[in-house]
Amino acid sequence: MRFEPTMHVLAQGTNSNAYDVSVHDFAPSGSTEAPRMLVEDSPTLGSSELSFVRSLKMVALATTVASTVTFMSDPAMARALVREGLPVPGEVRQLAGMASTVVHAAVESRTRALRSLLAAVDAEPVEDGVIHPAERELSAFLGRHGVSSLHEAMFQARANSGRTAALLRLLGRGDGVDATARERLLLAGLEAASVEVRDAAVQAAELWDDAALVTTLRAHKETTPWLADYVARVARDLEG
Repeated sequence: MRFEPTMHVLAQGTNSNAYDVSVHDFAPSGSTEAPRMLVEDSPTLGSSELSFVRSLKMVALATTVASTVTFMSDPAMARALVREGLPVPGEVRQLAGMASTVVHAAVESRTRALRSLLAAVDAEPVEDGVIHPAERELSAFLGRHGVSSLHEAMFQARANSGRTAALLRLLGRGDGVDATARERLLLAGLEAASVEVRDAAVQAAELWDDAALVTTLRAHKETTPWLADYVARVARDLEG
């Protein structure tokens, strides 16, 4: 339903041009007519000429503009009206602090998860053909924090070689390691001083069954005879 526009007249008994339901009309929702405002001088003194606006959308726009200006000029007022946690113009320092807190919490969460995982790995030896209790926790860690965090812990200067070897064997069993991470893990493992870690890296490569790792295996110059034979055999198997 569409109302035809009426002439703006004063309500009886008043000298104000304020909106009066019996006198003024607004275009109904869905009107295709563009919103207009009165451009002539107001015939009387009184309320704002917004009383002549023919679209409620224009009123909403004006309200939004006024609110924005107020918020930007008085952040304290804005904070009193907006619930905690939402951004308010002028509160750059507070937002920066919030970001720092979030990052710190994420680091703490990752550290706790890593400690729990390493404790689970240390609890029992990794044996061929036997499911290790840490496998599920390892999968959850990779899904949430990624393999890069684990790689750093495995190959840091003071890393326990036995633990690193165990993690390599467990990583070889899962599918949560992408091609790039496999290459990095294999290369770091083959460069380790511990023969146990080098052996575990080759075992992981064999389990991943990724032909892209052949080049890295071929380039490795292993000094331990039995391990050198193992490296060559795995490289041949991966080549097919």
